[in-house]
Amino acid sequence: MTKNMFFKRNILDKIKKSLSNRKILILLGARQTGKTSILKLLLNELPSERSVFIDLDLLSNRSIFDNELELIYYLKNRGYKENDKEKFYLIVDEFQNVENSTIIFKSIYDNYNNIKIIASGSSSLRIKKRISETMAGRIIVFKVNPLTFDEFLRFKTREDLANALYHENISKRILIELKKYFNEFIVFGSYPEISLTEKREQKIEILNSIFEFYIEKDIRLFMNIRNIRNFKSLLEHLAVSTGNIIKYNNIANDLGINVQTVRDYISTIEDTFLIKLLPPYSLNRINSIKKSNKIYFIDTGLRNYLIKNFNENLRLRVDSGVLFESFVFSELYKRLKLNQELYFFRTRQGSEIDFIFKKENEILLLEVKKVAKRLPRIFNEFKNYKHYIISEEASSKKTSEKFLLIYNFYNRL
Repeated sequence: MTKNMFFKRNILDKIKKSLSNRKILILLGARQTGKTSILKLLLNELPSERSVFIDLDLLSNRSIFDNELELIYYLKNRGYKENDKEKFYLIVDEFQNVENSTIIFKSIYDNYNNIKIIASGSSSLRIKKRISETMAGRIIVFKVNPLTFDEFLRFKTREDLANALYHENISKRILIELKKYFNEFIVFGSYPEISLTEKREQKIEILNSIFEFYIEKDIRLFMNIRNIRNFKSLLEHLAVSTGNIIKYNNIANDLGINVQTVRDYISTIEDTFLIKLLPPYSLNRINSIKKSNKIYFIDTGLRNYLIKNFNENLRLRVDSGVLFESFVFSELYKRLKLNQELYFFRTRQGSEIDFIFKKENEILLLEVKKVAKRLPRIFNEFKNYKHYIISEEASSKKTSEKFLLIYNFYNRL
């Protein structure tokens, strides 16, 4: 049992609400984002006599999934009864490790009404293909990201600070404490294990372990990519380019890699949950840029690992603005609901709005500034939309209602 099992994740309640649903629950996300801990938290709350946990990262467990009959035989030996009116819960970790797992899930779903399947997977390329081919209409997918800032504070046992994020007015004392944790969060990142580690050297070692395991397990073995040197070079290039528009030809020329290979690699990196490509938003303006995406790392700690910069004094970092912007992106991305979308906007003349946050019946324009003194002129062109500046501190009292504090901006959106 890992330590972070005792800390509740925001997504847990959503998963629990779907336990009564017949459909298969699938948790997707990068490795070490806490999927196993979430599954075990669920397991602890389910009747022990009617639930089984199978870890398919273990070679010894994979024979259980040789075929449907083998799995049913295994479940019956652990209390499952076909004629039982009560649900039996089958919880499977890292199901992508068994080639025919989704076929077996489909068969179980179609033929055994009293078995509820909850499964996790770490690599989405093959999983998406398998799901679309075998389990369409039978699943509910949950995306498990690294920690949000409020989850991070709870992992630090600072429930008081986590709750303060949802208050419009925050005291000066609380702000000082929040800033300390905020700096740690955007420098070392949001993976659960790192949040539970205090020593700087150990945090870096964990990031190294996460990255090397990702390269070896997901990229070399699972994705069958052989030129690891080029792949790592591309990741380092993308880390430096965070927050910028992707220019595939330029990257290919810089690294000496075929442009199609660059496209394939970037697609792989996005599908394995390390980065997200943010699309442009079109307002039917002739001078808006189309089809060129911006890139963000979902976890700033991993990005900092790739550029080898763990300086926690943000005032001394030339990329502090990039880190602020990446933090806002990551917090928005992790909280996106099904009816919400996220974009950026930039004109050919270089005017830019960092984020276009599209809700059900509303569009918000968001600009991120480390220190904000005034509203950007481009906001004047979109007077019919709500617009905000997100910053660490704002000195303008006249337009203070247009400024959101970076620590708790999402409470106002």
